Amino acid sequence: STANAEALGALANLASSSSDRQIAIYKAQVTRKSVMLLSHEDTEIRRSAAALIMNLAPQTKIKERIVEAGALKALAAVLTDEDAAVKERAAGALANLFNDHSANVHAGFQQAPDMIPSLVAIIQQRSLSEDARRQAAHALAMLAAEDGPCDAVWSAGSGPPFLALLKEGIAEAALGIMNLSWRWPEVKQELAKGGTIDHLMKMVKTGDATAKEYAAGALMNMTAGSLENGEKAVGIVPALAELLKAEATQAAEWSAGALANIVRVGAEPQKAAIDAGAVQSLAALMPRVSPNGRTLLVLALTSLSDSQAAAVRQALGAKEKQKLREFRDCGDAELNDYVHTFVDKLGSGFSL
Repeated sequence: STANAEALGALANLASSSSDRQIAIYKAQVTRKSVMLLSHEDTEIRRSAAALIMNLAPQTKIKERIVEAGALKALAAVLTDEDAAVKERAAGALANLFNDHSANVHAGFQQAPDMIPSLVAIIQQRSLSEDARRQAAHALAMLAAEDGPCDAVWSAGSGPPFLALLKEGIAEAALGIMNLSWRWPEVKQELAKGGTIDHLMKMVKTGDATAKEYAAGALMNMTAGSLENGEKAVGIVPALAELLKAEATQAAEWSAGALANIVRVGAEPQKAAIDAGAVQSLAALMPRVSPNGRTLLVLALTSLSDSQAAAVRQALGAKEKQKLREFRDCGDAELNDYVHTFVDKLGSGFSL
């Protein structure tokens, strides 16, 4: 039994380092065995099996094999294990299996919906390590990104514990709030009442790169269609303008989305954004923006043009106009409308 645990532990260490090794280990048919060993009576073996699955799960090619081996139900069951390390690794394994894989999220929700209250219990348990709560928050955030599971995550009472994690500066809590708040106005109001906007603003200013990105995304969704929340967030405009220069394209795009909503509040935040160089940064973002981010970028420019059309016009040269023509003509009807609205707002002296 000890030899068993040591062998699994050695495999888990190997699997955490290189993808070639991960494929080789998978080929050795360890996956099914590891899933089986999650219910072993020996704690060390359960720990090692959960660690191995967690370390194999980031591999795109292996994710689906792990799910086919029945891992989702088995991992959900050990989220309530008496051993803290088993809980932490099981939450980490689920976070890795769900990350950027909506089919796995739906499979998890269908096969083991009880994982949601168990994950909420983990993020509330202060006696567990920060890493355990971070992993559980990430798994919940991935569940909240999909329609059916999102309702269940909110109904399980995830709001207050997510807010508590946000106060601790845990980035994954911002991702959870981002994914919960796009669903219904009631959720936005409930979260805003708890001081969510202030804590997100703090994270944009003081968090690491990932925390800034997730917090910008959460501010974008919390302020969408809510001028009231936008008003609470006007103080973050200069920091969001700075984040438009982020190396991570998604962080820059989500900042553009947040700015688009927040500066609608009025002329003052629009001027603050212009003074912080937002138009130049949005122009510089054009060549690397993703298909999803184009809309956010055009909406940000449009919101700034409410009272700052002259400054926006001045920042758009031949290269930027060329990009805007590409956006207009890319076959996305909604984006085409947004570009037309933007050009109209800049006035009769401006055309593409």
